[in-house]
Amino acid sequence: MNPFRNDTAEFFAKAKELGLVDEIDQKLEARKHERRLAVIAKIKALPTEAETELPALGKACTAAHRALELAEEAYRAADRQYKALSVQVYGTQLKFDGARASLEREAQALAPDFLRTAWEDLGYLDGLVSACFRFETEATYSYRHGQGTNVTSNGEKVRACRQKIKTAQDRIMAMTLEATAPEAARAEVSTIFTAMEQEAYALGVDKKLFAARRKPVDVQQVAEDAAAKESAQRRNAAEERRARLAANSIRV
Repeated sequence: MNPFRNDTAEFFAKAKELGLVDEIDQKLEARKHERRLAVIAKIKALPTEAETELPALGKACTAAHRALELAEEAYRAADRQYKALSVQVYGTQLKFDGARASLEREAQALAPDFLRTAWEDLGYLDGLVSACFRFETEATYSYRHGQGTNVTSNGEKVRACRQKIKTAQDRIMAMTLEATAPEAARAEVSTIFTAMEQEAYALGVDKKLFAARRKPVDVQQVAEDAAAKESAQRRNAAEERRARLAANSIRV
């Protein structure tokens, strides 16, 4: 049981009886009123919305949003145009490349045989040069490092020669699309081969092996071989006819 509870109740009863409670409530209400008036005064002291930068910011925000919409629409329009032009460019490029490639193939097919032969011979020479790759191993000794091995090769020279052969092939291929006179083209091809052969032979390419491939064909011999082949075909055809006639006569 709390001994102070009765005293507290008795105190509040006496205070109410004497009107102290009402007086205290009035003072509290007066203080709240004063505080409310102070807050209202602060509210009245605030600037109006028109007096702030809000209207200008609102207009700027609206303008920026409109500019964004216009920019997005311009982007979409530019994107559509880019895609349409890309398709058009791709199709036009295919037509252009196809027409050019077709004409180039036709020109190459009509090019002198010696250019085609030269290009093929250089390809054969490239294989011979590639087969010339060599490396050597040499034993070494020093007081500081002891026994060791020194490996050397001609790989760099082989690669350099093969690159020159490729460049020469590219030049000969380009000549098939040039209006160079055959005599001048032959002279240039001869110069190219002289340079390539010298480098290839210096690397160890068998001169006889490559020369045998490039040995000029005897035109007269080719003609005689063709005539002999044609004569043999005629004889074979005649013999087949006689055999068929003989077989028919036996059946009769």
